[in-house]
Amino acid sequence: MKNSLSILLILISLFALASCEKTSSSTGGVPGSQGNTPGGGNAGTVVPQPSGDFKAVPGQTSLIQFSRLVVDFEPVISGDTVDAVYPFKNTSQQTVKITQAVTSCNCILTKFPQGNLQPGATGEVEVRFITSGPRSRHEKIIAVVLEGVEESITLRLNGQVNEKI
Repeated sequence: MKNSLSILLILISLFALASCEKTSSSTGGVPGSQGNTPGGGNAGTVVPQPSGDFKAVPGQTSLIQFSRLVVDFEPVISGDTVDAVYPFKNTSQQTVKITQAVTSCNCILTKFPQGNLQPGATGEVEVRFITSGPRSRHEKIIAVVLEGVEESITLRLNGQVNEKI
């Protein structure tokens, strides 16, 4: 299982090299958050959250269950940002902690709850895609890592980035 996580991280790294322009940027981030965080810049396309009672995507076996694993966004123009939200619930009978959200590209920023998630607790993984890279169809991957769990939870963000006219 430990090898599976290593292989996943290597694949994500290779995918990032193939799908993004090399850029260096610094983000202000959100105080108290960890890793890359959405923040600053102009807001772009926002993918709405599902409304109503929480419903998990069927077939998940992780300690936390997501109400969506894939977000498809409408076509955007290069330079826009795309914000997406992945709501989740701790459906286990134990305390859970998200330790990181590993992304397939440095053009993806994430924000997730810090600290322990009690049984029944809900939260969100927020994702911001800064579309200044290649103009094409994109599939971005976010691997959510839980403390003490070897397999990560894979979230996807898909859509088309078009060239500025």
